[in-house]
Parts: sequence; C-alpha cells; structure tokens
Amino acid sequence: MKFWYTKLPANPQLTSSGKPYVYIPLVDVDLFTPDRSKSNFKYRVLIDSGADTCLFHGSIGEMLGLNVKSGKRSPMRGIMSKQGEVFYHNVIISLYGQEVESVAGFSYDLDMAFGLLGQVGFFDSFRVCFDLPKRDFDITPKFSN
Repeated sequence: MKFWYTKLPANPQLTSSGKPYVYIPLVDVDLFTPDRSKSNFKYRVLIDSGADTCLFHGSIGEMLGLNVKSGKRSPMRGIMSKQGEVFYHNVIISLYGQEVESVAGFSYDLDMAFGLLGQVGFFDSFRVCFDLPKRDFDITPKFSN
C-alpha cells in the first residue's frame, strides 16, 4: 500500500532546514477491542520507528469502551519531556483491512496530536519503506488475512 507524506507547519526552533514545513508519515487506522467491537472512527497515527510500542490517547481507549486505567500500568518514557503513565490493553489495529492483534498503550499524558505506531504491534507485522525525496512510503503486511 502506498501512502503520501503529510505536509505540516514546522516548528522553527526544531528544524535545521529553514523550511516552514515538514513531511511526516501519517496514516488512518481503525481500532477494535478483542471482542471485535468495531470502532466508528478513523484515528490518525504517526508511523514511528523509534517508538517501542503503539501508543494512543486515553480518550481513544474510552471511545473503544475500555476502562483505560484498569490496564497494566507503566511509566511513559521517551516521547515526552514530562512524566506520564501508560495503560496497556489488548487491541486489534486495522490498516485498510489488514488487522494486527497487539498490546497497545493508552495515555492521558500523550501531548501530541497523533497516536503512534511503533515496533511492537506494527513494525513486527508490516514492512515499511520510507522514501522522503519522493514524498511517499510503502507499507506491506508480513502476513495476509
């Protein structure tokens, strides 16, 4: 599956290019609970090869009907400058019909606009080929439904 990078305004303090924009790999996913309760929304997520796990906003877990804080608790690390906590739950991540069962984190402390698709739960099930000069990226399942 081929996707196009999303062009967003750059933070001038964080970019060395001097350009007023950056390109980032965003996709929309559907999330399900293990009992197959279908989500009724698309959730925009960043494909982040540096993230250990998939991480989503706590409010998304609530929309799925999860008792977010009942999940296995862990401190948040890496993505944020402040302290935070993550609660892990079993979910199904669907990317254009390709479904992956995963343990994913939900956090009320995630202070970025997007959820994250990380190593466990995404990169272990999909091959991703980034081609920034062409402004596109390919995602290929390592399995088929």
